[in-house]
Amino acid sequence: MINCKNCNKPFQPTFNKGSEQLYCSIKCRQENAQKRMYERIKNDIMGNIPKPIEKPIVNQQPYYNSNELFELKLEIEKMKYEQRLKDIENEYSNKLHLINNNMQHILNKIEEQENIYEDKEPSQFEKVISGIAPLILEKLQKQS
Repeated sequence: MINCKNCNKPFQPTFNKGSEQLYCSIKCRQENAQKRMYERIKNDIMGNIPKPIEKPIVNQQPYYNSNELFELKLEIEKMKYEQRLKDIENEYSNKLHLINNNMQHILNKIEEQENIYEDKEPSQFEKVISGIAPLILEKLQKQS
């Protein structure tokens, strides 16, 4: 399969003699010939027209010497650096604010849990353990 030079459709060559078949049909071959002829005539005519005189391009930007240009680049880099610092400060400020909110939430939960246990009357087992624990600690300290 070969692609047509004019319409780019794939086709199977049908003629075996002579040059390789480039077009899928006679219509495509004629269209391409007309395009080539049009381009050739256009190029011949355009080749005879004198080219316009090119005017020098006037640079409307102010002229900077190398020191001023270096200072300008330095100022731009400084502004970029300062903006990046502000972005980083804002990012970490937001993160710090989020951490403070989470810590406050955790402290509130701990305080709620402590309030629950303070209001609760200790059971008989808790009373016995709280009485025995200091005695056991005292004996362990004497043994060591």
